[in-house]
Amino acid sequence: MPNNYYENTAPPAPVTRIRSTNENSDRDAVESAFNLLPEPADLKRGVSNFQATETGTANAYVIDVPNVEAYTPGQAVSFIAANTNTGASVINISGLGNKSILRHDGGAITAGDIQAGATAFVMYNGTAFNLMTPSGLLVSTANAAAALASENEAAARAAAALASENNADASEAAALASQNAAAASAAAALVSENNSDTSEAAALASQNAAAASAAAALVSENNADTSEAAALASQNAAATSESNASASEAAALASQNAAAADLASVNTVYDQFDDRYLGPKATDPTLDNDSQALVTGALYFDTANNVTKVFNGTAWQAASSSIEGIKGDFEYTATAAQTVFSGVDINGNTLVIDVVGLANVFLNGVRLPNADYTASAPGNSVTLASGATVGDTVEIEVFGNFAGQSGAEVAITGGLIDGTVIGANSPAALSATTATFSAEVAVDGAVSFATVSNGNSMFVGNVATVGTGMTIGSSTTADIAFADGITGAAQYAGLIRYSHSSDAMSFWTNSASRLTLAATGAATFSGNVSSPALLSTSTGRYHAIQNAAGNTTYPTYSFQGDTNTGMMSGVADTLNFVTGGVTRLTLDATGAATFSATVSAAAGVYVGGTAAANLLDEYEEGVWVPTQGTFTTWISPTFTATYTKVGRLVTINLNQTGGTLAASSTALYIGGLPFNPVARAAGSVSDGSIIDYGNATPFGGSKLYFTNIISSETDLIITATYYVA
Repeated sequence: MPNNYYENTAPPAPVTRIRSTNENSDRDAVESAFNLLPEPADLKRGVSNFQATETGTANAYVIDVPNVEAYTPGQAVSFIAANTNTGASVINISGLGNKSILRHDGGAITAGDIQAGATAFVMYNGTAFNLMTPSGLLVSTANAAAALASENEAAARAAAALASENNADASEAAALASQNAAAASAAAALVSENNSDTSEAAALASQNAAAASAAAALVSENNADTSEAAALASQNAAATSESNASASEAAALASQNAAAADLASVNTVYDQFDDRYLGPKATDPTLDNDSQALVTGALYFDTANNVTKVFNGTAWQAASSSIEGIKGDFEYTATAAQTVFSGVDINGNTLVIDVVGLANVFLNGVRLPNADYTASAPGNSVTLASGATVGDTVEIEVFGNFAGQSGAEVAITGGLIDGTVIGANSPAALSATTATFSAEVAVDGAVSFATVSNGNSMFVGNVATVGTGMTIGSSTTADIAFADGITGAAQYAGLIRYSHSSDAMSFWTNSASRLTLAATGAATFSGNVSSPALLSTSTGRYHAIQNAAGNTTYPTYSFQGDTNTGMMSGVADTLNFVTGGVTRLTLDATGAATFSATVSAAAGVYVGGTAAANLLDEYEEGVWVPTQGTFTTWISPTFTATYTKVGRLVTINLNQTGGTLAASSTALYIGGLPFNPVARAAGSVSDGSIIDYGNATPFGGSKLYFTNIISSETDLIITATYYVA
């Protein structure tokens, strides 16, 4: 029957020749097929190879197998291919690197050997993976061609032997013809002798001719004997070749029969295995793979729930039970207004949710309430109630669940439980010191505990020596205590207290309340609060407090009663400070600060360092009105005069437009300076074409005079720099 281990695609007809290479290939295929089967002990336990889901492309198949850390010879795995191959292919298991996929005889697989949606079974031989499904067990084209060439060579040798035998027959016929010719010559000689009475000379001549013919006949006869001997040798050689061919044919037939017997054994074992392991299926099967009744102990992999199930004779049940912690941690980076998160995350892991209630969702490190998202187990997705912002980090923790063998109840079949002996479905009351439970324990109704001397109604722990581990009080105050004693402050060393009257919860350490949560949700701390970082238990990484980017109307961090004042991040890698709904200060990724209004620094600004010499504590700029100085005559000029003062250094600029400015032949005097100069400074005067770089010298308080000045000009530009006290 066809199977995934071995298929005899071209069985030879009975009593026909087969080549030893073909026979060896068939035996190798049968041996490889046996190697694919689990050990008998594994079959009894229902153990099978792992079936993985393939996620690669055509000719480059990728699967992930748990706990595989290296390729080892004999390693086998099956997978459902996502694509049909178009030629030579490779496989990458658990990120260990690409390995070639070959047929069982070492030849390359050809297009269509791996079909999309079909199960492919491969086994590692130390350097590559052999494809053990039916197409992979075929002989490669190169090996088939070699076998055909060998068979053709044997046929050519047999034909040569037959030709040699025919040549021997032809030589024997030629020798017989020569012998007959010699006999005819002898008869003619006898006739001549009988007639020799008339001429003795003529008779003698005939006799000589007859003797010559007899000699020629003898030579021909000898030649015929030689040819006959050669033909006999060729005939014997042909007979030997034919005998050897018959022996080879008999051996090949025996090998073929042995291979057929091995194949029958393989098919029998495979059929038994196929009846017990049914492979991956989406629903519980009702018949086996041969459409026969299910056998008790049959197994299959439930692809809908990712569990292995066993048939108990009447129904399918989970093959084993497991208790898992965090099954997976998935992290996504949101796009604009994204609400649905599913599929492959940023780490290459595919989100799978077994049970809706066993998933936690975090937005930028903050766990979301259940009302803010919807988890889907069939869809393996999480949908946020409100769209996320670009760049938000969404983290999904998925926990495993506890599943009993039957999927319903978990039985306690051993051990001791304090109380009395309980059995069946109607347990007796617990009153003794110890009790043994050998069947299920059911409580139908309230559980009450006797009230003890200090008024508490439930104790856990040895109250006589170290106090209570947990106490539940009256309807006014309920405590869970982690006490060091039963009296005084020791009984409140660690405490969680709920007050019914105020609907508040308080947390105690060292016999004092440290945190109180009011009914309104307000939290009151009795000491300092320190939180340098928040730890994510799923990834083991520390994260700063994270929140949405915010906007100027509602900054990310604002103040109660003033929601449009605070701090936000409007663009990636920037920090904005907002007042009254307007950004006032922006710090970019380079550290540059941009202010949207005038900046006042009454105490000064340090430039290039923090030493006293780097303090810029005075800066001023403005306009001033020039006045006429000694030895200078102004005739209706118009001036535009400005100044800039940085520390003790003053720079003035004066533009004369219209009128004239007449000066002495040696100096020009300017008064009305904004600050009185105390030291010589540099200055210049220009009329647009001639520039005089004369010195500017303080003169008489708030005046400067310029030396080496032309006698009279219009439209002058005057600049000077000087120091003040």
